[in-house]
This record gives sequence, structure tokens and C-alpha cells, in this order.
Amino acid sequence: MTAQIEQVVPRAVLSLRTEANLSVVNPWFEKSLSVPGDIAEVGCYRGTMALKFAFWVRALHQDKIVFAFDTFKGFTVDDSVGDTRIGAYRDNDNAEDELWKWAMILPIVPVKGDARKTCSIYLARPLSFLWLDLDIADLLGPTFRSIEHLLTPQTIIGLDDYGRPGTPSVKPWADSVEHVGRWRKLAEDHSAFIAFYQRG
Repeated sequence: MTAQIEQVVPRAVLSLRTEANLSVVNPWFEKSLSVPGDIAEVGCYRGTMALKFAFWVRALHQDKIVFAFDTFKGFTVDDSVGDTRIGAYRDNDNAEDELWKWAMILPIVPVKGDARKTCSIYLARPLSFLWLDLDIADLLGPTFRSIEHLLTPQTIIGLDDYGRPGTPSVKPWADSVEHVGRWRKLAEDHSAFIAFYQRG
């Protein structure tokens, strides 16, 4: 059994604000730690979740790299049906620079740019955990297709904003992926708007 995050990650790091509800995410990430492969957070915003996961991985001496993908300048497209607009989630805290400082001692790699392009360039090994937080189906679809070949039947896939009213294109997209058998749902937390999957 692996150590829980509170046992290995410093309190100062655990207290960093994370947009997703980590009490929902952490048990699934913990399950993925026994799965070979790297970790990717796609749409990391300030990268605090990726940072916590990198601490966890380092403490357990695992051969994993945590990739943190984002534009680090907010959304570059509008959501035609939801609330997300160009510039939303713009980073004002130099998150990319801060993550590169952490990368000197932790297995974390920040990747700046459009995830629809960068994920297929930087990810080469299978993934043990994939966190998708792109808010818009038009971003999720191409990004997922570009790295789907890196997902094993054991990979844990987390999807943020599933069923959230402000991001209405996410759930229909995810349901369509499930409908055609490309993944199967493991769990859903209605209050956190998070769903978890594995390859179908």
C-alpha cells in the first residue's frame, strides 16, 4: 500500500490552492501509483495539483514524470456554448517560472502552449494518470485523440467539469467517448463535477 499524500507532502505545499477538489481526486491518483507510466495534468492553471503529485511521486522514489500542460496565459478560444472566454484562467503569478524552479528538485515538467499540439510532442511513455481540465469539448477532443495511444487499460483518467453548468460541452463530449467504447466510467462525483474513466 502506498503512503497517503498527507504523509509525504509538506503541509505548506498541501495548503496551496488547487481548483479541483483534491479530496475527490487523491484516492484515484493513489490507485494509479501502482500503474507503470508518467502523469499528465492537462490544463494545470497554476500547476499546484501537479506540484503536489510530483512531491508524492518523489517521496515514493517512483520512476514517473509529472507533466503540467497549460498556455499559462489563459484560454485562447471562447467556448461557443459555455462561460469560458478568451483570457479566462490567465496566470498572474508567474506559475510557469515557479514550476521550473520546482523542476530542479522534483520530477515535474511544465509545458507551455496549446495542449492540442504539445501533448503529442512531449508525452512519449504510457500514462498511469491523466487529468483533463480543458473546459471545452473542442479542446478536449483533439487533445485526447493525440495521446489516446498512451493510455493502457490500467490508466486512471480524471475529467474535471463533468456536468458543471458553466462548462456544458464537457459532459456530452465525455458521454460520446463512453458511448463508442473508447473509455468506461469508473465513478462520478456530482458535487465536485468530476468523473473518472479507464480505457474501454
